[in-house]
Formats: sequence, structure tokens, C-alpha cells
Amino acid sequence: MKCLLLSFLLLSISFPAAAQSGKELFERNCVMCHGDDGSANTQIGKSLGAKDLRTDEAKKKTDAEIYAVIEKGKNQMPPFGESLKKAEINRIIAYVRELQKK
Repeated sequence: MKCLLLSFLLLSISFPAAAQSGKELFERNCVMCHGDDGSANTQIGKSLGAKDLRTDEAKKKTDAEIYAVIEKGKNQMPPFGESLKKAEINRIIAYVRELQKK
């Protein structure tokens, strides 16, 4: 029973930490186009046709689909696979999922 409770607590603690770390990565790499709130309501985002990350369409994307876009780029979005580690991309995805809850 103690192991189960400890596992649950570790999972609940690690996800917000991943999202917080993801926020910092998002702010350094994504906010210029996608905005603080993920709306893409920025001058650059509008000019490039950046996606609003909070839409139902974006929410339906799997983590693997989002990962592929961040890693390889798509349309006007540049690839980040060489400048970000896999774990960093996953933390950005965790943060995007938090943005989508708002």
C-alpha cells in the first residue's frame, strides 16, 4: 500500500515539474510565434500563420504528432530536433497540454 501511494505521489509531483520546466523551454523557443498563452496572437505568429495550440484540433493531436512537428518542423515552423533534447521536447508538450486545459 505504501508503494502504491508513493508511486502516485511521485507521478503527481513529476508532472507539474515537467510542465514548469516545459514552460521555461516554451518561453525560450515558442512564445515568439505562439504567444504566452499558446494563442499564436503575436505579430510574428499572425504573419507566419502559427497555430493556436488551444484549439480543439490541437487538443486532438497525440503527443507523438506534436513531438514530430517540434522535432522536424512543419510549414513555416522550423525544426527544433537538433537544438532541443528529446526530454526537452517532451517537457514542452507537457506544458502545451497544461495550456490546453485553460
